[in-house]
Amino acid sequence: MISILPTPKSIEEFSGSFDARNAVLFLPDGVDRRIYKAACTLCSELSCAAGKIVPMSCGAPRREAIVLYVGGNELKESYSIRVSAEHIEINAPGPRGAFYAIQSLRQMVSQFGACLPCCFIEDEPDFAFRGFYQDV
Repeated sequence: MISILPTPKSIEEFSGSFDARNAVLFLPDGVDRRIYKAACTLCSELSCAAGKIVPMSCGAPRREAIVLYVGGNELKESYSIRVSAEHIEINAPGPRGAFYAIQSLRQMVSQFGACLPCCFIEDEPDFAFRGFYQDV
């Protein structure tokens, strides 16, 4: 069972797994530096779990790829992650969603190591703007 905090809106688990030992993380050209830094952390953790370096690249993805698609909407925090036996596809309408998707994938790596279960995860916040109110 996949356990991610905060709990995503939906998680569908399927049979099979993605073996990240021969994977390459593909980033879009001109990706936000914050997303690049989070992707570096993901690659580092995947490399530790796989026992060999999981590199990052730009360009056309190939089989055994982790592909990140990021749109230009700066405020959207939603994302989806599709893990199949051939690849992992992360879709986010903006950098914030991409950041949260990478964090969710990192949690999966800490649970399952380099063999991630096939699944489809979708998440978005309940409120467009988060806030905190403390009455004194």
